[in-house]
Amino acid sequence: MSPLQIITQLLLQNDEVAGLVGGHIRSFQAEQGLAPPYIVLQLAGGGDEQLLIGSAKYPDKRVSVAVISLDGVEADDIGNAVIRALGDVVKQTVTSAEGSPSEVIAHDVDVIESDSDYTDWSEDQTTVRRVIDFNVRWRNP
Repeated sequence: MSPLQIITQLLLQNDEVAGLVGGHIRSFQAEQGLAPPYIVLQLAGGGDEQLLIGSAKYPDKRVSVAVISLDGVEADDIGNAVIRALGDVVKQTVTSAEGSPSEVIAHDVDVIESDSDYTDWSEDQTTVRRVIDFNVRWRNP
């Protein structure tokens, strides 16, 4: 399971965040022409612990959540909604939004806000970006 899939599902299943970005949450990059606001997720690092018997199979990955908007206040508001949506994720089971019944994609999910939260503008100053990093730990089903 990818931490990008886990964060995507958590944000899509949060009514406040999904409503603010119209469900436009993408991994790696947004398609050209997608109108802001939207969210782009990037994998920013992490690993797994090595035990005497091998991998702990309890990955700890860092995910950057980039809010893209035409307005700084809106980017800030959406970023705060993302923090609220992910701030209480402790030992949670995450399911896919697609299909019936929902499919379990990860167990024991913990999401912790990391030490990076910054804003910047596009080179042509038409869009603002707020980037917030989170550490994600989970066990695969």
